Amino acid sequence: MRASFRHLLLSLVVVCLTSAIVAQTGTSFTLQGTVTDSTGAVLTNAKVTVRNISLGITRVVQTDGNGHYLVAALDPTGTYEIKVERDGFAPQTKTGMTFLANTSPAVNFELRPGSVSEQVTITEEAPLVATTKSDVDHIMDERKVSELPVNGRNFFSYVALAPGAVAVGGGSGNLTLNGQGRRQLTILADGVTNQNREIRTLSGDLAGANGSFSLDVVKEVQVVTNNF
Repeated sequence: MRASFRHLLLSLVVVCLTSAIVAQTGTSFTLQGTVTDSTGAVLTNAKVTVRNISLGITRVVQTDGNGHYLVAALDPTGTYEIKVERDGFAPQTKTGMTFLANTSPAVNFELRPGSVSEQVTITEEAPLVATTKSDVDHIMDERKVSELPVNGRNFFSYVALAPGAVAVGGGSGNLTLNGQGRRQLTILADGVTNQNREIRTLSGDLAGANGSFSLDVVKEVQVVTNNF
């Protein structure tokens, strides 16, 4: 059944609510990196093609004067392939890459002299570390969401596993994180705030009509408690 919902998968973020955190937290990610030659010299105007194999979405950018590229607002759902091309160098492709929401991973390339027929392919087997990310968070990735048993199949059961989470009563949303009040939590579903009542008058129960996501459409759950 999960495969039939692949195009609807949601990345959920539960946030300790402050204006700064909500403004900077989302369910996309930003990819960046530097392209150099074998001597370490940066390569400008290199073509960088970022392709989401699972969703069939492609983004193309070029490196700037510092050999740097940046692609923002990418969907963490699925597997990525990144290809770099420049005249006089053998193209290089990295495949099998997966990423997490609300991260800014750096993927660097080192090209060697050659022709198009000498393409180099590198297969990545593990998610990359978000080297520029400073958030304090807890992530339940797609594998954990799929395999861990959950009573009632409510995504808030995963939130309760985060460090600093304490249940303060009945109802799926009656949690505090790091001592913050239960009314200071908000939920983002694919970057969109998902509350069906005004949060300052909320009793704490967030399992209303638009809070009860089926786990068949949840890709990952991320709990952000600090982004400073």
